[in-house]
Amino acid sequence: MLCERFEVGGERSMNTNGLISFLLLMITGFGCANSVHGSHQQVVITSEPQGARVSADPGGAVVTTPGKLDLHRGTAYLLTYRLEGFQPRSMEVAPESSWWLFGNLLVGGMEGLQKDLASGAAYKLVPDPAHAVLLRSGESPPFPWRLEIAMPRDEREPRQSSALTGLGRECDAASPFGPQTPQFVQQRLRGALLNAGLFENVDAGSETGRDVLRVEVLAMCSHLRGFIVLRAVGVTSLRIVLEHDGATVLDEMYSSAVSDKDDEYTGPQAGTRDQFRLRTILDSLRVAIDGFLEDARTLSEAPSDELPAHRRDG
Repeated sequence: MLCERFEVGGERSMNTNGLISFLLLMITGFGCANSVHGSHQQVVITSEPQGARVSADPGGAVVTTPGKLDLHRGTAYLLTYRLEGFQPRSMEVAPESSWWLFGNLLVGGMEGLQKDLASGAAYKLVPDPAHAVLLRSGESPPFPWRLEIAMPRDEREPRQSSALTGLGRECDAASPFGPQTPQFVQQRLRGALLNAGLFENVDAGSETGRDVLRVEVLAMCSHLRGFIVLRAVGVTSLRIVLEHDGATVLDEMYSSAVSDKDDEYTGPQAGTRDQFRLRTILDSLRVAIDGFLEDARTLSEAPSDELPAHRRDG
């Protein structure tokens, strides 16, 4: 049954009345997302220090920080920051499925969904704001390496057991990205690392480079908890190995479970079960990747005499 979640005494419950709101939007003949936020997004662009000239490729739109760029929601952009006395810096702003996408499919059918996909309104651009910390000319990034992210290995079990999910039970729904889950994780890692500015360069590459990031996807799924009041929980479990010159610099497990009640949840307060499932999975992936980034920053800031020799030589 199609349902909407709404606040009842501080708890979200399932209710079919929310269907009316979706149907009213569909009467106009447009997709839900088109009706709500259109095909373009005003992305906030900032930098440290301020005053950088930022160009977006494709399109060539330019702004000086702090400012905004009017970008198409369905297009991936490479932002280049330039400021005299500082090194150029690149960041990626990429489309992510908007939470309106599932509502459009379930309520408006394929016609409304196709309109949103064609116009770009089915997506939102992340990160927003897009913030870059610039390095002075001659200054090296924390890791002066050209990192290649190998295609992640999909090691998920069919039901992704409780031992991996941390839920005390198996997931009841797998990743909505299906067999494309490894590619999706690789894309998200590349964007996060590129935007973090920890490495000289980050790309989705082979496993034969000098600097390689290897990833195993152990769990990426969701579960509905509760009986009367349902809670969606998204789970991600990754094993991430950072190698330099064939030596292991970091080898850790990063697991995260995010529910639609947690502070880490960034999705809507009303929507369908599938919308909540998707958003909690995406948020759990983001939190897991943030854990890796935090460890990488800690490693980069360690005194040189406490680092492995292969870390010090650059």
